Amino acid sequence: MKAVRQLVRVQHGSHLYGTATASSDQDFKGVHLPSGRAILLQSPEEVIQRNVESKLGGKNTADAIDDQSFSLQKFFDMLMKGDTVATEILFAPPLEADPLWEAVRGVGAQLLNRQCKGFVGYCVRQAAKYGIKGSRMNAVKRLLSELEHHVGVYGPDVKLGTVFTKLRPLVEAEEHMSFEAIPHLSGDACIHVVCCDRKMPETVALGEAVKVYEKVWQNYGERARAAASNEGIDWKAVSHAVRVARQAIELLETGKITFPRPDAEELLFIKSGFVTYAQTAELLEQLVAQVQATSAVSILPEASDRPLADAMVLRLYLEQVQP
Repeated sequence: MKAVRQLVRVQHGSHLYGTATASSDQDFKGVHLPSGRAILLQSPEEVIQRNVESKLGGKNTADAIDDQSFSLQKFFDMLMKGDTVATEILFAPPLEADPLWEAVRGVGAQLLNRQCKGFVGYCVRQAAKYGIKGSRMNAVKRLLSELEHHVGVYGPDVKLGTVFTKLRPLVEAEEHMSFEAIPHLSGDACIHVVCCDRKMPETVALGEAVKVYEKVWQNYGERARAAASNEGIDWKAVSHAVRVARQAIELLETGKITFPRPDAEELLFIKSGFVTYAQTAELLEQLVAQVQATSAVSILPEASDRPLADAMVLRLYLEQVQP
């Protein structure tokens, strides 16, 4: 039986994107075939870590090394779920590569789909965190006003679902509101009202829903005030969001991602905080909308070809368990 076989190792993180600074640590990712023994024992090495820690004040220094490798099966699963790390491995220039890597890479490219959940999810979360778009603020304000009215009529302990029919005209008219059915573990669906990505189930008390959306409204107010002073912004996270959104758009339009990033200079500018909060919020809102629109007309297929992935995993894993 064969030992672990490294298929590829690539530079990752800021050194891959072209946004590294003097304090940036080293980040490597890879893909491997698990050892034959571990495959037969049904405990294949799914993730191999070879990290080197070097911290100062709780943060990694430039001497820190994050070195992580994924099994072929896990790598393919990540690709089919639209995972950002796996997709970046696929298109990153190899530092070292086994002769098998090009065949693996070819299959991996065929597993990409237009869902890009990892990319879209990250962008939406960051836009919700840093976005102060007026329409989002107004949506929260209108819903909060409506809920407070119903609390006055029915009391704070009445379930939110009781007033869904009265909320429907507002929800259906608002860009940032919707009703969403989310299944329980039991299989039954629970209807939620969704406003600016904050979901509240029909079973919650009206008074509690008011408290939640009051907090959302307060947060928007804090962000609006921060826009004037550029305070409390994680510029590194914001630059990541901009990068991820643009990578998603390129992937959806062309089926590939370019490294280093063509906009590396702009990303470094954002990462260093040389922009205003308001500019960043507007840019993130625009990019999220563009990602979602591009997804609808992407050249990528709707879903991945899992049998194609399984066939390669089966063939290569069988070779690993041979004497």
